Amino acid sequence: MRFRIPMKSRLRERLQRFKKLDPRMKIFSAFTCICFLLVSKDFFFPAVIFVFFLICLFILVQRPETVLNQLREPIFVIMVLIFIKSLSGKEEIFSMTFPFLKMSFTFYSDGFIEGMTIAARAMASVAVVFFFKEMTSFFEFLSALSWYKVPREIVEILIFADRFIFQLTEKATKIYISQRNRLGYSGVKKGFISFGILFGTLFMRILEQSEKVALSMSLRGYDGKLPLESLGKLSKRDIIFTAVFILIIVWFYKL
Repeated sequence: MRFRIPMKSRLRERLQRFKKLDPRMKIFSAFTCICFLLVSKDFFFPAVIFVFFLICLFILVQRPETVLNQLREPIFVIMVLIFIKSLSGKEEIFSMTFPFLKMSFTFYSDGFIEGMTIAARAMASVAVVFFFKEMTSFFEFLSALSWYKVPREIVEILIFADRFIFQLTEKATKIYISQRNRLGYSGVKKGFISFGILFGTLFMRILEQSEKVALSMSLRGYDGKLPLESLGKLSKRDIIFTAVFILIIVWFYKL
């Protein structure tokens, strides 16, 4: 234990240096890596990328449970995808019959392999996105998008979404908990009624919040343009680092 903690700390410090990389190069590196993942045909390359970035995430975060919680939804979607792909193919493995559902499922090996390959590409892409999200602040990301000539309207929508999505989530959670404590979801009919009330209340809160924000911004001289950080000239160090990273990705892709 005395050896592992300092070792992880040293590795975390080395990975933290990646934060100093220009955000434009981070986006370019992530985009290039995901493109190679999408066009890969085998299982090896996505598996290597997924394991590498997953280990990096475990090193970066203080609690590994944080990474696992973030991966719960993608894993569930991918398991459903593998199940669906396994139901089609030519080489049958086995069949399952559910009498109470009056349904039978036949699983195929070639469909399962294809599903696993797609799942590996998807999970590797998710790991890449999560890693670069940890390495890049939100406003650096927006400034880089603006430099890449992404429409300013989209960038400003992302700013407002990041500002208010957590407030709306908190309000929706409070309404849901209060409804559940009053047995609002004790039955199917009550559940639909409670969900309709929740959605309507949340929608009214959104309208009220948008009016307040629009009024406060107009009083503060908002002219339709939000100031973003201006990025300077790319340094040779950032370009060389990005080139080396892409060459490593290409080398693994060619294996």
